Amino acid sequence: MTMAALIMALIAGFDHYLEQRMALRMAQTMQQVDHAWLSLESEAARKLHWFAAEAAQQPALQAAMRSGNAQALLALSKSRYDALHQTFGISHWYFITPDHRVLLRVHAPQNFGDRVSRDTLLEAAASKQAVSGLELGATATLTLRHVLPWHDSRGELLGYIELGTEVDWFQHQIKGMSGVEIVSAVHKAFSSAENFALGKKTFGFVGTWEALPNLALLSKTQSQELPPEVLKKWPDYVQGKHLPTIHTAYQGHQWVAQFHTLTDMKKRPVASLAVLMNMDAQTQSRNRDFLRLLMLAAVLTLVLSAALFWRVRLIERRVIAAEAGARKRSEATLLKYAISRALQDFGHVFSDRIKQALDVLDRLPGTLPGGGAWLAVDGAEVERLSFEHGNALWMNRENLAQTPQLQIVSHCALRAPAHGHYQIPLKHNDELLGALVIDTVVNPPDDPVQMEVLRDIGEIFALAVINERASRLLREASAHAEAASRAKGDFLANMSHEIRTPMNGVLGMTGLLLDTELNDEQREFAEIVKESAESLLKVINDILDFSKVEAGKLAIEEIDFDIMQTVSQTADILAVRAAEKGLEFICDIDAAIPRHMRGDPGRLRQVLLNLAGNAIKFTAQGEVVIEVRPGAVLLGRQILRFAVRDTGIGIAAQHLSGLFQPFSQADSSTTRRFGGTGLGLSISKRLVELMGGEIGVESHEGQGTTFWFSVAFERVDDDQTLLPALENRDIAGCRVLVVDDNDTNRRLLQKWLKAWQCLSAEANSGAAALHLLKAAVAEGLPFEIALLDMNMPGQDGETLARLMRDDPDLRATRLVMLTSVALRGDGARMRAAGFDAYLTKPLKEAHIRRCLGALRREPLAVAELERPLITRHTLDAECLSGRRILLVEDNLTNQRLAVALLEKQGHVVTLAENGVRAIEKLTQGEYDLVLMDCLMPVMDGYEATRQLRHMAAVRNPDIPVIAMTASTMEGDRERCLAAGMTDYLSKPIRPADLNAMITRYTEPGDSSALD
Repeated sequence: MTMAALIMALIAGFDHYLEQRMALRMAQTMQQVDHAWLSLESEAARKLHWFAAEAAQQPALQAAMRSGNAQALLALSKSRYDALHQTFGISHWYFITPDHRVLLRVHAPQNFGDRVSRDTLLEAAASKQAVSGLELGATATLTLRHVLPWHDSRGELLGYIELGTEVDWFQHQIKGMSGVEIVSAVHKAFSSAENFALGKKTFGFVGTWEALPNLALLSKTQSQELPPEVLKKWPDYVQGKHLPTIHTAYQGHQWVAQFHTLTDMKKRPVASLAVLMNMDAQTQSRNRDFLRLLMLAAVLTLVLSAALFWRVRLIERRVIAAEAGARKRSEATLLKYAISRALQDFGHVFSDRIKQALDVLDRLPGTLPGGGAWLAVDGAEVERLSFEHGNALWMNRENLAQTPQLQIVSHCALRAPAHGHYQIPLKHNDELLGALVIDTVVNPPDDPVQMEVLRDIGEIFALAVINERASRLLREASAHAEAASRAKGDFLANMSHEIRTPMNGVLGMTGLLLDTELNDEQREFAEIVKESAESLLKVINDILDFSKVEAGKLAIEEIDFDIMQTVSQTADILAVRAAEKGLEFICDIDAAIPRHMRGDPGRLRQVLLNLAGNAIKFTAQGEVVIEVRPGAVLLGRQILRFAVRDTGIGIAAQHLSGLFQPFSQADSSTTRRFGGTGLGLSISKRLVELMGGEIGVESHEGQGTTFWFSVAFERVDDDQTLLPALENRDIAGCRVLVVDDNDTNRRLLQKWLKAWQCLSAEANSGAAALHLLKAAVAEGLPFEIALLDMNMPGQDGETLARLMRDDPDLRATRLVMLTSVALRGDGARMRAAGFDAYLTKPLKEAHIRRCLGALRREPLAVAELERPLITRHTLDAECLSGRRILLVEDNLTNQRLAVALLEKQGHVVTLAENGVRAIEKLTQGEYDLVLMDCLMPVMDGYEATRQLRHMAAVRNPDIPVIAMTASTMEGDRERCLAAGMTDYLSKPIRPADLNAMITRYTEPGDSSALD
């Protein structure tokens, strides 16, 4: 009976194996079909795209499409379509107009004029990119379609080119590749009997609507009828049921079948494939293998019967031995785990952890009940309470601690009762740390498993000792490092304050001196002083920032800020330097960027100043462009990509990798020629990384350089874009001519004018501009306003303006001068030349927009010389008038500097020399804003702010208080905000930064105070 059962089991197992092998063969075939289908679909989509793109480039086809000449299109594409149909199975070629109507079906030219609304076309129109996808047509045709938006060389949309391949072409291709038969069927839920009949009539495919309840058979690669079992199971598969491989016999053949779903563009299951594989050869081979198995089983039965009994007995003995060993090892593992837990109980001091681990050793087999264990390490012993000083074992501890190998003392008579002990050395990397001694019974077991456990226990104790040593050293080193870091931070804070305070006076007073009447020699000396002071301040800032990086004190803030204001102010700071070198300086900010962000505007400004300053320094001619573009939005954070591009000397490829290293420039000659510490790029890289971004560079020697970095800022207001929504009715339809030889400037102005719904044209020279101006007058559509660049080759903007004012036909055009170089007396000269407005670069969108509105509102009847010249100052004056400001400052130089800067802007300034006097002033009068120094005698700025915020006598406890301090270390800003200050301005004070801060917190309706 046993052998019969064994044979039956063997036969059944082999039969199951053959079944599984057939199922595996089918699974492999299905996988081949899947891969073949995906490969063909991908390859077909690629070819369709290539053929469509090739056709789109043909000028003759473009001309025929632009004129709507279907006959010309047919003549130019019919032979190409026939070749593609014959070679690649392409069955559809459409030319579709921009309004989605069919101009021509190359495959069926008699049908045209209908409107197309397929998903591929709609997706291509929406994304403006080529789109490929499988679609079920209205007449139950299943087609891989590719739609290409068709643009001419000017970017104008001519329409769409669509190519397609029917699904039955894929079926025959796959049959040729894998040898399977494929039947396709569309799901009736996506079609109708009428449409199916229309498709059969129109396209001539062979299909059956009534064959299945929820499927309509579309096409097949075999001529025989489908096996009934396949037709029976197919609807169940469509309904989502999981089906195993189908094995069926039909018309004298053996078949294996599985199903595959086809999805369309919207991931909808619109069709299914039945994949059938003829298994006649495999079945015959299976039968032969089965007969061989029966014969082999009879022979093996006799051999197995003899060997089985002997083998079972042998296994039984091994199992018993293995169980005993496994039990010992399990107990040993639990013991070692308990010891490790005791030694890692870091809630106790190390000596207590050792005692807990020694107590656990009572579980070790062979230990003496009521005995003890002790540990000697580095001359310090930890003992059990049962041990006493002075006994024989204690006195012998030095000899035991020097034993290099694990030893078993079988019998020890040093004290009663008679016992033995294990002596385990504690070793780490061949260093003998001490010894662990465990009392045992007389003649303790010398079992291999026990010995392995003892060695492991010794290693566990040794590691605990080493870890304790390392922890002690680490605690000591950490304490020393923290003390050194605090000392370094205190030194940096003091140095920052002591250096920046006098530098504030030097730079500020030099700036005021340059605004006075000076002779040429005096002005030259003052400008040298200012330039030297700014260079010194740059070196000081780099060294302090680098020191903060090294000390780990460089922090990133998270505050709300205006991205447009931050980038524009940065550009203003650099504009003068660019103008002095005769460079075009352009600031291009994408209008799609949200205006309000949360992040660190100061560090962002520092990186931009560094990169753009380097670009200006290393560029002798051409342009420097700051670009800001939006990236993806991830988890509520907007990624912005900043790029600073120049036309300067470029960087050799071998020097690019070391650019962001400290004290590094492209080469030593560059350092000597242009100067600099070589710290700027290193600090910029660290700042970008601290803000969670990345930075890089692209350059070719002699062709300019582009430094880029990307940072993710939190979006504060998703509905507010970079520029406020302006009412464009006052300038909509205004005809504007842009005249500039710089391509980047023209593109930027054209982009803005298009957004404001102006009608614009452009010219790259004065001669071209005159031609456009006269042509517009001749057509009766003269330009209302002309934006003229000052510095153009051949004929500059001033010369062009005088020519226009002398021409009666062009005199009515209002003129705006755009210049990179602004000198004293330029305003009067431009007024005399006939200009109505005079704006300096880099161009600001808000300034250009306000200027156009002002010129359109101003009547032409006013005499030219009576009309005031519009400048950026007059435009800004519309947004901000003089403010009442309380200045709290103890340093006399800084007092004079701040008062001069503020009064120059038309503000009314009251002075207080310390915090006590400031509170008195705030209780006596009304002010719009307080500028508060932090470090002052009598009462400092922190305490003064805390008191005024909670003092009932102060007339306006919520007044904006701006900290003006030379302290710029980590935590200084937080300390100001914690004291109740509204914002923070570091010294030396730059007039542009000071004006921006006053504007931010005193503009009517502004409530952007920081938390």
